[in-house]
Amino acid sequence: MDWEWSACLDDSEKPDVDDSSLRATASNLQESIGSYRARESGAPIPGFEDLTEQETFINPINTPFLNESALLERTLQLGNTALDLLRYFSDNPGDRAVHAETVLGYPMPEIRRLLLGSLGHYLKKTDSGGWECHSWVEQVLSALNENHKEGWPR
Repeated sequence: MDWEWSACLDDSEKPDVDDSSLRATASNLQESIGSYRARESGAPIPGFEDLTEQETFINPINTPFLNESALLERTLQLGNTALDLLRYFSDNPGDRAVHAETVLGYPMPEIRRLLLGSLGHYLKKTDSGGWECHSWVEQVLSALNENHKEGWPR
Protein backbone atom coordinates (compact mmCIF):
# COMPACT_ATOMS: atom_id res chain seq x y z
CA MET A 1 0.00 0.00 0.00
CA ASP A 2 1.15 3.46 -0.76
CA TRP A 3 0.17 5.92 1.96
CA GLU A 4 0.16 9.57 1.26
CA TRP A 5 -0.29 12.02 4.03
CA SER A 6 -1.76 15.42 3.66
CA ALA A 7 -3.02 18.11 5.97
CA CYS A 8 -6.58 17.82 7.15
CA LEU A 9 -8.67 20.57 5.66
CA ASP A 10 -11.64 20.37 7.99
CA ASP A 11 -11.20 22.32 11.21
CA SER A 12 -11.38 20.06 14.19
CA GLU A 13 -13.44 21.39 16.99
CA LYS A 14 -11.49 21.92 20.19
CA PRO A 15 -13.28 21.29 23.44
CA ASP A 16 -14.78 24.21 25.29
CA VAL A 17 -13.08 23.71 28.66
CA ASP A 18 -11.55 26.33 30.94
CA ASP A 19 -8.33 24.76 32.19
CA SER A 20 -6.62 28.01 33.19
CA SER A 21 -6.62 27.11 36.91
CA LEU A 22 -5.02 23.75 36.12
CA ARG A 23 -2.37 25.46 33.97
CA ALA A 24 -1.67 28.03 36.70
CA THR A 25 -1.30 25.31 39.33
CA ALA A 26 1.05 23.32 37.09
CA SER A 27 3.12 26.43 36.41
CA ASN A 28 3.41 27.24 40.13
CA LEU A 29 4.37 23.65 40.89
CA GLN A 30 7.10 23.63 38.26
CA GLU A 31 8.49 26.92 39.55
CA SER A 32 8.65 25.58 43.10
CA ILE A 33 10.48 22.35 42.20
CA GLY A 34 13.99 22.62 43.53
CA SER A 35 13.46 26.05 45.06
CA TYR A 36 13.84 24.73 48.59
CA ARG A 37 16.96 23.14 49.99
CA ALA A 38 18.31 22.44 53.42
CA ARG A 39 20.79 24.94 54.78
CA GLU A 40 23.74 24.05 56.93
CA SER A 41 23.29 25.38 60.41
CA GLY A 42 25.33 25.37 63.55
CA ALA A 43 27.76 27.49 65.45
CA PRO A 44 29.27 30.29 63.36
CA ILE A 45 32.97 30.14 62.58
CA PRO A 46 34.77 32.83 64.61
CA GLY A 47 35.96 35.74 62.50
CA PHE A 48 33.74 34.99 59.51
CA GLU A 49 30.55 36.76 60.44
CA ASP A 50 31.33 39.72 58.16
CA LEU A 51 32.41 37.79 55.08
CA THR A 52 30.03 37.30 52.23
CA GLU A 53 29.64 33.87 50.70
CA GLN A 54 31.38 35.04 47.54
CA GLU A 55 34.45 36.29 49.43
CA THR A 56 34.72 32.96 51.23
CA PHE A 57 34.75 31.06 47.95
CA ILE A 58 37.01 33.37 46.00
CA ASN A 59 39.81 34.04 48.47
CA PRO A 60 40.36 30.80 50.41
CA ILE A 61 44.01 30.11 49.66
CA ASN A 62 46.39 30.83 52.51
CA THR A 63 43.65 32.27 54.67
CA PRO A 64 43.42 31.51 58.35
CA PHE A 65 40.04 29.79 58.07
CA LEU A 66 41.69 26.51 57.12
CA ASN A 67 43.36 26.53 60.51
CA GLU A 68 40.02 26.99 62.22
CA SER A 69 39.01 23.79 63.89
CA ALA A 70 35.36 24.90 63.72
CA LEU A 71 35.37 24.58 59.91
CA LEU A 72 37.04 21.20 60.07
CA GLU A 73 34.61 20.00 62.72
CA ARG A 74 31.64 21.29 60.73
CA THR A 75 32.90 19.51 57.64
CA LEU A 76 33.39 16.30 59.64
CA GLN A 77 29.82 16.59 60.92
CA LEU A 78 28.55 16.27 57.35
CA GLY A 79 28.97 12.52 57.74
CA ASN A 80 30.83 9.80 55.92
CA THR A 81 28.56 9.77 52.86
CA ALA A 82 28.94 13.52 52.32
CA LEU A 83 32.71 13.34 52.84
CA ASP A 84 32.91 10.48 50.32
CA LEU A 85 30.99 12.61 47.83
CA LEU A 86 33.29 15.59 48.45
CA ARG A 87 36.34 13.41 47.91
CA TYR A 88 34.81 11.88 44.79
CA PHE A 89 34.01 15.23 43.18
CA SER A 90 37.37 16.62 44.28
CA ASP A 91 39.07 13.78 42.40
CA ASN A 92 36.56 13.76 39.50
CA PRO A 93 35.43 17.34 38.86
CA GLY A 94 32.60 17.64 36.37
CA ASP A 95 31.22 14.13 36.91
CA ARG A 96 27.49 13.75 37.30
CA ALA A 97 25.66 12.39 40.31
CA VAL A 98 24.93 9.15 38.46
CA HIS A 99 28.68 8.51 38.15
CA ALA A 100 29.10 8.98 41.90
CA GLU A 101 26.21 6.57 42.47
CA THR A 102 27.88 3.94 40.29
CA VAL A 103 31.31 4.31 41.89
CA LEU A 104 30.36 4.88 45.53
CA GLY A 105 27.20 2.77 45.64
CA TYR A 106 25.07 5.26 47.58
CA PRO A 107 21.41 5.57 46.50
CA MET A 108 20.65 8.44 44.15
CA PRO A 109 18.02 10.09 46.41
CA GLU A 110 20.60 10.35 49.20
CA ILE A 111 23.23 11.75 46.81
CA ARG A 112 20.81 14.36 45.45
CA ARG A 113 19.68 15.31 48.97
CA LEU A 114 23.28 15.99 49.96
CA LEU A 115 24.24 17.77 46.71
CA LEU A 116 21.27 20.11 46.95
CA GLY A 117 21.44 20.43 50.73
CA SER A 118 24.39 20.42 53.07
CA LEU A 119 27.01 20.11 50.30
CA GLY A 120 25.63 23.18 48.51
CA HIS A 121 28.31 25.33 50.16
CA TYR A 122 31.10 22.97 49.13
CA LEU A 123 30.14 22.07 45.55
CA LYS A 124 28.91 23.90 42.49
CA LYS A 125 27.12 22.61 39.43
CA THR A 126 28.99 22.87 36.14
CA ASP A 127 27.51 24.08 32.86
CA SER A 128 27.47 20.48 31.62
CA GLY A 129 25.35 19.32 34.58
CA GLY A 130 28.17 17.78 36.60
CA TRP A 131 29.51 18.81 40.00
CA GLU A 132 32.83 20.20 41.14
CA CYS A 133 34.24 21.39 44.44
CA HIS A 134 34.99 25.01 45.14
CA SER A 135 38.73 25.61 45.07
CA TRP A 136 39.04 25.82 48.87
CA VAL A 137 37.40 22.42 49.49
CA GLU A 138 40.48 20.51 48.40
CA GLN A 139 42.49 22.29 51.10
CA VAL A 140 39.84 21.44 53.70
CA LEU A 141 39.92 17.78 52.65
CA SER A 142 43.73 17.79 52.84
CA ALA A 143 43.58 19.30 56.31
CA LEU A 144 41.06 16.65 57.36
CA ASN A 145 43.31 13.91 56.00
CA GLU A 146 46.33 15.33 57.84
CA ASN A 147 44.38 15.69 61.05
CA HIS A 148 43.06 12.15 60.67
CA LYS A 149 46.64 10.88 60.43
CA GLU A 150 47.47 12.78 63.61
CA GLY A 151 44.49 11.29 65.44
CA TRP A 152 42.22 14.35 65.34
CA PRO A 153 39.51 14.77 66.55
CA ARG A 154 40.26 13.51 69.99
